[in-house]
Amino acid sequence: MSKLIPRREGQKLTYKSMEKLPEKIELINGNLSFTENEKKALLLALLTNTGLEFLINVLPEQSLLALKNLICATNETKNDKSVEKMVKRVSKVRVPEISLSPHTERLMKQNQDVIEFLQSLKGKHFL
Repeated sequence: MSKLIPRREGQKLTYKSMEKLPEKIELINGNLSFTENEKKALLLALLTNTGLEFLINVLPEQSLLALKNLICATNETKNDKSVEKMVKRVSKVRVPEISLSPHTERLMKQNQDVIEFLQSLKGKHFL
């Protein structure tokens, strides 16, 4: 199978990239009957074709929070080998430096101010 790399926007798939996908879907005792390699191939094909932005837009808020927590692991979970591995993989990703327009910077600052204000209200009781 050619190497599929999901990106922000969806990409077209080729028949060659589909070779290792399962031919049919079976459900056994509530679980999809795929091998580990078939699961990886299917997930990478779907994410490559639909794009990561689509995934983010589809995931429920609870899933997004769980995903964020996995990626931005806190010090408490440093001993968890799977989280460490994920953090290492994510930290290797190079993000190009971007410059924001003054308008966008101003909006970001306003949002941060609102977040800080809301956080300051945490634990306070109101009638």
